[in-house]
Amino acid sequence: MTVDHRPRPSPKGAWALAQEWRHVLFLHGSADPEPLRSLIPAPLQIETRDGRAWVTILPFAMRRLRLRGLPALPWLSSFPQLNVRTYVTLGGRPGVFLLRVAAGSLLAVTLARRLFHLPYERAHLTLRDEGGRFLFTCRPRAGMRSKVGDGPLSFAARYWPKGPAFDPAPGSLAHWLSERFCYYAAGRDGRIDRGEIDHAPWSLQSAQVEILESGWPGQVGIRDPGEPPLAYYSRRQNAFAWLPERAAERP
Repeated sequence: MTVDHRPRPSPKGAWALAQEWRHVLFLHGSADPEPLRSLIPAPLQIETRDGRAWVTILPFAMRRLRLRGLPALPWLSSFPQLNVRTYVTLGGRPGVFLLRVAAGSLLAVTLARRLFHLPYERAHLTLRDEGGRFLFTCRPRAGMRSKVGDGPLSFAARYWPKGPAFDPAPGSLAHWLSERFCYYAAGRDGRIDRGEIDHAPWSLQSAQVEILESGWPGQVGIRDPGEPPLAYYSRRQNAFAWLPERAAERP
């Protein structure tokens, strides 16, 4: 199903986590929603566009990650990260559902698991600026396994922006994929939690990508749709996250 996006929300209460994303690659691939269904807990509904679900790989550099009231410590709060997400809705509220997340920071993994109920796993990651081209690598740590997919998460790509920056137009596919203001997670006892996210509208550029290594999409449990992914680049984004609250009971 396709859901019309509401205006940027105004979350209640104080945000819990601030973060800055740099050199973000959005690598969007369409997928058959049926095999994806087993990875999405009920009562979340897979959100589709023209009958297709979408799964996105997002390599980026995390910067200035901090809890509210605490400073950002450079040796703890800056690191590469890899997100793999899909698009869901609950009660008419569209959001994202993280299938897998790889990060090298033990602090980030611990905070995400305990406070936000998100599926973070530790890995070896690097992001190197090669004069305007960015080389990203994600390698699994020995012995790491995930409940989603069929093996350790590995990915390597070189990417760079092409053309002028643009603001995705409302109603466009780029806008539908990027402007999301909440995340859903499987909370304790199987319930569904929803956390608010606030950020400025994304400024995007088309991206050129050389995929050097990828288990995509088998590592998230779906088959390759046989279509080239859509690729966008964003230089920088600031975001604020709220602690999750119960959105639905265990079915």
